[in-house]
Amino acid sequence: MTLSCNLHDRAKPFAMSKATAGGRLPKPALRLAALCGLSLAAAIPGHAADASSPIAVTVQAATADTPEFGVELTGSVAARKVSEAGFRISGRLRSREVDVGDRVTKGQVLANMEADVQNADVFAAEAAVQSADATYRQREADFQRQVSLLENGVGTEAQVDNAQEQLQAAAATQTTSRANLGIARDNLANTVLRAPVTGVVTARKAEAGQVVEAAQAVYAVAEDGDRDAVFEVYEALLTRPLSENRVDIRLVANPAVKVTGTVREVSPVIDTGTGTIRVKVGLPRQSPAPLSLGAPVAGTARFDAGHGVTVPWRSLSREGGKPAVWVVDRATNTVSVKPVTVSAYRSNTVLVGDGLGEGDLVVTAGIPFLKPGITVEPRMQGDAQ
Repeated sequence: MTLSCNLHDRAKPFAMSKATAGGRLPKPALRLAALCGLSLAAAIPGHAADASSPIAVTVQAATADTPEFGVELTGSVAARKVSEAGFRISGRLRSREVDVGDRVTKGQVLANMEADVQNADVFAAEAAVQSADATYRQREADFQRQVSLLENGVGTEAQVDNAQEQLQAAAATQTTSRANLGIARDNLANTVLRAPVTGVVTARKAEAGQVVEAAQAVYAVAEDGDRDAVFEVYEALLTRPLSENRVDIRLVANPAVKVTGTVREVSPVIDTGTGTIRVKVGLPRQSPAPLSLGAPVAGTARFDAGHGVTVPWRSLSREGGKPAVWVVDRATNTVSVKPVTVSAYRSNTVLVGDGLGEGDLVVTAGIPFLKPGITVEPRMQGDAQ
């Protein structure tokens, strides 16, 4: 027998004013409400009235998985070796002879510095050398004369010793002046900046008229030879290892131009401004010509997402604020809740790293009616989707 309960409709015949009923429902209406309550309680699954009846739930066996996921990033082609060229002395930059993008050969003039002071130093050093040479010749002649006088019995040994000391002092002055001349000439030569290697100018860091310090970089030159594809990778991606130490590289402007590179270097330092880590992928020596310096490229790499078991996303629940799933005991058909560690989230499934084993029956439908230890009627689900 089915009891239809609509308190609003059933109570209409029993409506009474507060003056006649004291603001309370009449006894027939109370009996009707009580009957409806019993009927609704009996209709709720898992209620004490049906506690002995198993609850039908849909289950699926957890499957072992070692998944991968692909990541695509954009980077650019860069030289493996980049040399920075700068003057060895301080001064004012007079002229620049090359610009960014120019090819240069080793020893080619890149820039010139004002050299008035250095030229004056060279002239002064040359004059000092000439003076020192003249003084040396004079002291040498004096020494020879004192030796001759001593041999003829006219001079004394004290005069010879004095002449010898003056000759040695003149020789030392001569050596010092020649060294100073060499330093002055080197300083003059250093007012000309030359390319340290053969390659392409990739950066200009000073302008004509600017005062530059010794060793300050004025140009950057990318050396001819091996090339890298450089990517800025978010730190979170590198928490998982690469499935292979290879990356597929293709030219952004022309995807048909592609090569396979090898991860050569992962920076140990995080860029605090961007939160990324620089990764360099070595390109093959015989790479296509369009993969030139500065060319934008796209790189695709595959990462290992870890090891574990895969379950449908709808089986995921929470216990104590942490991820959990309901598991059915195959022997007794009772359910229990197990905390799990989720390694990866996907569109329809989740990868569980810890807490489940391969073949465990997890509940995918009927979770709201479950309590630990109750008996269920498991029904297998053929498709995890």
